[in-house]
Order: sequence, then structure tokens, then C-alpha cells
Amino acid sequence: DKYIKKQRSLNRICFAIMLDEHMAGEIKLYNFVIGKSVTLGISMKNEYYKNKGLGVQAEKLIKDYAFNILGVETMFADTIITNTRSQHVLEKVGFKLIKEDENYKYYKLDKNN
Repeated sequence: DKYIKKQRSLNRICFAIMLDEHMAGEIKLYNFVIGKSVTLGISMKNEYYKNKGLGVQAEKLIKDYAFNILGVETMFADTIITNTRSQHVLEKVGFKLIKEDENYKYYKLDKNN
């Protein structure tokens, strides 16, 4: 409960990623610009839950939620430069690389794309 309250106080919407009755990770939306944009963040609990399609499924669901329920037009995401797994998942659900620097890759997804 403390964790959820803290996330809400930071103006974030968090969802648990579940595998059966176990929490496999979390996915969140933050940096809201009402009616315009939001930033996506995702993390899996540990290696056991990776490579099972859970990230792709969670990102597809939250993409639908952000565009169709929250009414945003654009979603953003970023990954550390070495996190090729996360980059692959973002690209698989439609995000496009918009820039990179020495530490991060930055992605964007528009509602109409």
C-alpha cells in the first residue's frame, strides 16, 4: 500500500504485470501532459519472467489504455543504451527510435501510427 500511495503522489499510474498469481513486474505511465502525452516505464521482477512475452503483452495493453482511455496522442519511452531487450519490445509494439545519446535511446509512439 505504501508503494502504491507513493506512486500516486508522484502522479504516476502503475499496474502489476502478473503471471498466474505471481507479480512478474510493473508497468507505469508518468510525465503526463493531459490530452497530449505520457511516458512509459516497465520493469520485470527478475530474469525468470523475461522472454515469456509478458512485456510485449503489457505494453500493448497499456498502449491501448493510454490512447483510448486516457486520450493521449503520444507516448514516449527510453532505455539505457545497452538494454537491447527492452528496445526490441518497444519496437515490436510500434515505438520508433527518435534519438540517442551516450547513455539512452529515446522512443516515441503516436496514436495514429
